[in-house]
Amino acid sequence: MEETTADWRDTTKSKSSKADSHRKLKLANDGDYQSKLAQASAQKYRKLADALTAGGYVSEHGRSGKEIRYMQESKIMESFDKYQTGWDFQFETIDGVDAKRYKDGVDKSIDAYGDGVAKTTLRFTGDVRQIGVAALTVLFLTGDEQTVGLLREGDQIISGGPVDVTRPGLRQLFKSGLLAKLVQAGILIVKSNFDTDVMLAQNTVINDFINGLQNAAYTAFQPTVDPLKSYCLFIRDGATFKLEINVAMP
Repeated sequence: MEETTADWRDTTKSKSSKADSHRKLKLANDGDYQSKLAQASAQKYRKLADALTAGGYVSEHGRSGKEIRYMQESKIMESFDKYQTGWDFQFETIDGVDAKRYKDGVDKSIDAYGDGVAKTTLRFTGDVRQIGVAALTVLFLTGDEQTVGLLREGDQIISGGPVDVTRPGLRQLFKSGLLAKLVQAGILIVKSNFDTDVMLAQNTVINDFINGLQNAAYTAFQPTVDPLKSYCLFIRDGATFKLEINVAMP
């Protein structure tokens, strides 16, 4: 992830001059601004204002939806100078650095994106340095022998080893689908502050998905712990948040 965001950061910042030139070319004057940007924006706002008018909306200042629409459309259509000044401000050369404010904005946006992804998606998929729990689970349940060598500190296999639970011909579909389900479920559970109802609902989604593609040689996957049944569950155990797998024969 760090390598990807670094490349993205460098590429975006290096193209700042091109971006500024492209902006000036496409919206060179007030006419271009109105026809290519302002009119489309006004049309979108008009739909909202018309809906307010139809509902009899009146603002605290006594303005109807139609009156608000006219005022806003006027502001949009007459804001080319403000638009141009704002972008010139972003691409201004400061202390010998061209487009400094724009580049600083790129840094902040990418840092925020990287932090957000690290706390959500990467927590379950992993990155180039270490595989995550969701990806590891997919390998385990498709019988990939490299699973053992990829175990992280704290991961353990109590007995047995990786096992392919998929029906013939459905392995690739299972891998991509299960990875998506696990990542989505993990993020939702974390964001719910490990709400038990959310956890049960997401575990149900995961195990229902596995059931639809699994080999009948194994017991049906279920969303609760049972040593005699198969399951793939996110579990909150005290301060530990983990994913537990059990594959059982009928």
